[in-house]
Amino acid sequence: MVLKGTTAEPRLGNPPHRVYETPAGMLNAIGLQNPGVEQVVRGILPQLDFSETRFIANVSGSTIEEYVAVTRRFDESPIDAIEINISCPNVKEGGAAFGNYPEMSAQVVAACRRVTKKPLITTSRPTRPTSARTRAAASRQARMPCR
Repeated sequence: MVLKGTTAEPRLGNPPHRVYETPAGMLNAIGLQNPGVEQVVRGILPQLDFSETRFIANVSGSTIEEYVAVTRRFDESPIDAIEINISCPNVKEGGAAFGNYPEMSAQVVAACRRVTKKPLITTSRPTRPTSARTRAAASRQARMPCR
């Protein structure tokens, strides 16, 4: 099970209305609302049953340093794997830019790889012209396939 995106500090997310139904499906712009990594590690993870379920942390950030800090914190937790969210189109800074450029994607993943031995998974947006190169660059650094 993949947990909701987590950043270093709590985020309120975007103001309402954040979900809109269309004839073709749902649109959302939640804006990475989350309680921050400390609350997730200290308050939420202890409530989860790790005996039969594998949990994957979803790491989000606006800077490489933030991705690294959150990854490092999850590395010290019982989380089974870490998903690096470099594709979130709702973030107006860092996260969206990292997923758009193969070099930036590789830098984020390489920096996170240096602080964890846990499996790393990266997400990328299939709608960008650079997505195949971005996935390849991120996969090389994560040492796992990128989805």
